[in-house]
Amino acid sequence: MYFNSRAEAGRLIASKLTDYQTKNSTIIALSRGAVLVGAQIAVKLHCNIMMLMTENIDLPGEPVPLAAMASDSGLTYNHAYSDGELDEFNMEFFNFIEQQRLEKIHRLHTLMDASGQVNRDLLRYHVVIVVSDGLSTGLSLDVATDYLKPIKINKLIVACPVATPQALDRMRLFADEVHCLNVTDNYIDTDHYYEDNTIPNKDGIYKIIQDISLNWERPNPVRAKTNNKNEPEPKVHKSTDKEDDKTVGKLVVKHETKEPKSDDKPKSSSSKSDKMKAKLIKVISKDEEDQEQEETADTDQEGIMLIRH
Repeated sequence: MYFNSRAEAGRLIASKLTDYQTKNSTIIALSRGAVLVGAQIAVKLHCNIMMLMTENIDLPGEPVPLAAMASDSGLTYNHAYSDGELDEFNMEFFNFIEQQRLEKIHRLHTLMDASGQVNRDLLRYHVVIVVSDGLSTGLSLDVATDYLKPIKINKLIVACPVATPQALDRMRLFADEVHCLNVTDNYIDTDHYYEDNTIPNKDGIYKIIQDISLNWERPNPVRAKTNNKNEPEPKVHKSTDKEDDKTVGKLVVKHETKEPKSDDKPKSSSSKSDKMKAKLIKVISKDEEDQEQEETADTDQEGIMLIRH
């Protein structure tokens, strides 16, 4: 299986890790090429990416490296050699190995700055995804696992586009979950499996790491209303009563008109004045009747007194 680029391989792996979009995850890339693969995963999962740079220690005449090391860790020996072979090499090439170790440490500190170093605080209690662009022996993976041993993490995932069966066995030995797109016995070279082998320099890689959050995938933004007549308008519920219903968007607010009852109708001022006049007439007529009665009583008494005299 071949890939157009490392970015394409990263997108294929990212599609298999969508379950971790809502979890605290961090990606550790094992090389500059692995950063291009891991960046696509970080964009999909909305997580940070860091690079764990390693250097190999090679012995003269040996086809595979003796050991590898990170900037702040000891030597991690290659599991391809037996314990007896490692003891023999250490006795025979002791001075050479020490000289190589000091040179590699100096090289790692020269190549790395604060932006490229692994932040241990971002690894604790996280899902750590170790990414490589190709594993032939799995030695760099061994360095990563030794580096992560003193750190408490929730889960270790290893992702690699192409690897040998021996490297795949190492992945399954250390990782909780493995994603490998291509396993080949005849592993030639990592660049052989990619058509585009363009890899940025150190500054370009650090810029990708620093700006990864700016490229996170985001949901489609809500479209604002425009005056474009060709654009279809959203469906709005229409009311049947045109006089009493007011439509705002999709919300219909119905206004009911309440007619006053017959008992609640206000009384006219003319009717009130007529009643007041009627009451006043009754009072006046009653006073006149009382006065006439008193006058008649007085006249009767005067007549009686004249008769007596």
